[in-house]
Amino acid sequence: QALLARRSVEEGWSVRDLEKNLKLLSRVPRKKRATRSAVSDAHLLFVTEQLQRRFGTSVRIFPCRALANGRTVKGTVEIDFFSNDDLNRILDLLGVTESP
Repeated sequence: QALLARRSVEEGWSVRDLEKNLKLLSRVPRKKRATRSAVSDAHLLFVTEQLQRRFGTSVRIFPCRALANGRTVKGTVEIDFFSNDDLNRILDLLGVTESP
């Protein structure tokens, strides 16, 4: 309380600012949910390296995860590109063509 009082005076907090900071400090941290990935780390690293070589750019893979409550979180693949030409090059490698 003394610390908050001192900071509020030094920084000129309003009553609402003090309430907001008090709420932030009193918040109980959430426990991390237990998750389980269906894909091994070694396999993810292998596939990531293969895709990076294929596309010539940075690739990140976030696999699907099974949560402790039984729900599944979808996975994603991110491919970086740095210009429109670079995007078109990657799309060509994927076999995606522009519509007429």
